[in-house]
Amino acid sequence: MGNRWSFVVAALLALALAVPAAAKDSPQSVLDDAKILARQGSNLKAAERYGDAVALAHEDGDLQIEEAIAASLQEFIDDAERDALMRGAAPASPGQTNDAASLPNLLAAVMRSLDAGRCGAYVSAPVLARNVLLLATESGDFGLVAGAAAVASAHGSKAGSGRAAAVVAKYAEGMRAAADGKFAVAAPLLAAVATDAAKAGWLDLVSHAGTEAACAWVKAGSPDNAAASMKAVVASIGAAPDLNRINTWAAF
Repeated sequence: MGNRWSFVVAALLALALAVPAAAKDSPQSVLDDAKILARQGSNLKAAERYGDAVALAHEDGDLQIEEAIAASLQEFIDDAERDALMRGAAPASPGQTNDAASLPNLLAAVMRSLDAGRCGAYVSAPVLARNVLLLATESGDFGLVAGAAAVASAHGSKAGSGRAAAVVAKYAEGMRAAADGKFAVAAPLLAAVATDAAKAGWLDLVSHAGTEAACAWVKAGSPDNAAASMKAVVASIGAAPDLNRINTWAAF
């Protein structure tokens, strides 16, 4: 009896050793997952896996794979944005699996996997948050503002994050106030952001914050301040403006 049980235990141990351990996710394996999901048209899930891949690259301190992920992510975002424009953001037809997620939703999905206070060499939550906030101004859709504002505020409050981070954090605070309908609070915050950004030459932020300030001033019942905000944006653009920037601003 004893010998038989010894044999059974030995056999089970041998079987356990013969079965390979589950492979641990690596930045490359998760990047491969993201690419497969993107090819299948599962854009939101792909964006989440891209975020997971970047987070693993940050954890490993592997700049080479982070660069590769960033290049693939940029291609994915470009393709998704182009496809959305071609479809006119229409719902998928029966049988299609493409979720047609908007650009802000894709950026937010990547952002959620990342450390809010960490600036990566190629991809980081604070940069994604800033873009989500800028897109909110452009579209008027404030559904993702709270999450992006939390990231921008966390980054801006860290010692050593720099002047730009502090200004973006103030923009985030103003956007969150506007999203909450607190326009009398939002308007002066956003106007101050536009002023700070103009001094630094950050014209994209000037146009976004200044436009948002004007909207908030109107809703707060101060049309004169709204007009002043728009004049300040025009003045910051200068006498020889970049036509691409003007066209983008006109599309807000």
